[in-house]
Amino acid sequence: MQLIDNRRDDETLAEHLRRLLPSATEVLIHVAYLRQSGVALLREVLTELVGRGGKLRVLAGGDFAQTEPDALRFFRELPGDCQVRLISSSGVGGFHPKSYLLYAGDRATLVVGSSNFTDGGLQHNVELNLRVDLAAADPTVTSARAIFESLWDATPLLTDERLADYQRYWAQCHQQASGLIYRLPAEEEVTDMPDWLDPAELTPGDSIELEATIPPGDWSVSVGQTRGPRYGDHDVFVNDKPAASLKGYEEKHLVHDWVKLTTLKGQNGKTKFRFVCTGKDDRANGYELGLDYLGWQRLVVEDAIEGETAELTDVKEGSITDQELGPRFSGGNHLWFHPSKVGASFTWLLDVPKDGKYELSVYFTKSWDYALVRLWLGDKDLGTFDTYAPTVEWGGQTRLGAFDLTRGQARLRFEVAGKSDQSKGILIGVDCVTLKPAP
Repeated sequence: MQLIDNRRDDETLAEHLRRLLPSATEVLIHVAYLRQSGVALLREVLTELVGRGGKLRVLAGGDFAQTEPDALRFFRELPGDCQVRLISSSGVGGFHPKSYLLYAGDRATLVVGSSNFTDGGLQHNVELNLRVDLAAADPTVTSARAIFESLWDATPLLTDERLADYQRYWAQCHQQASGLIYRLPAEEEVTDMPDWLDPAELTPGDSIELEATIPPGDWSVSVGQTRGPRYGDHDVFVNDKPAASLKGYEEKHLVHDWVKLTTLKGQNGKTKFRFVCTGKDDRANGYELGLDYLGWQRLVVEDAIEGETAELTDVKEGSITDQELGPRFSGGNHLWFHPSKVGASFTWLLDVPKDGKYELSVYFTKSWDYALVRLWLGDKDLGTFDTYAPTVEWGGQTRLGAFDLTRGQARLRFEVAGKSDQSKGILIGVDCVTLKPAP
């Protein structure tokens, strides 16, 4: 019997599973939250499990839209004896287990505790799990299996139609945000209660002020911002200092996660955030501001231009999502390119504030199925970079050089050039880019 404490890097639940899965013959997992960040940690050993004939079943919760559709798709599409189902708490009184049952011959390992199948649950959150290694016929093991089987049998198959329905529900939940802003009164008119406005009445100059207590340390402060046809443009002031400008218009409603506002360092404490409406795109039909959340994450890279909020164009032969990877990565997420073939590419537009010489660096994600990546700055070939690693790793800084750039937008193109002999795929992950004036 062993307690698993994620605060020890060599004893996280992810590490325990990495050691157990290579010898497992059957695995049963049921968790409330199933996310791509968890898949990224264990993709290789899970693929190897079913590739050699092992059995895998996963039962995930669908409530609160915390399970990600792409994570469900990974298990559905995994070749071999792998099944996944999505359970709703309706009818079962709430679904919130975290159980991992692994068989190896006549032995079994059962892990139960607090960890969902996410990066946080498997390695970065403070979690507590109990591991027991027993005979497969032990009553504790057979009871745990019986609980799983009863829930599994009561859950319908995850058909294409059901997954599509859940995708719509998930997207709807993640697109919801506040539609109200209040007008900041003149100083002599300030009262204890804000003067809330109906969104239809908003005009340039309207604003909202929020306050948050930021703990001591170095933090990247961001918001989850909703953009869409009704949304205007806003300048952001942090403790009355200009911090960022938010563009609001997009053709369809979409929440953009971790849009960076500023960097805070030192003792911090109570911090004021003011969002002032400055106007709107000509195509927008309103001036609204949508804020899903205000959050802060440990500063990993100074002046990072985050991959998950990058301005992209010319995406060819592939698709791009963002993926949560935890506090090792700047902003906790990265840009994730899913190419369909070698030669697929995308272009990252980098704002150049004025003419001058700039130092350019890229921070790749590396993993067991990642590509050889060729980089271009405009028409200049910057070289080819191997992003393979045995497991998911933060690649650190890759210095690309110093370049003379003109005011406007520089075009940094990422192209799949192939893969190394060790790599099992051609994915690309980019944590962030930095573009700084050269000394």
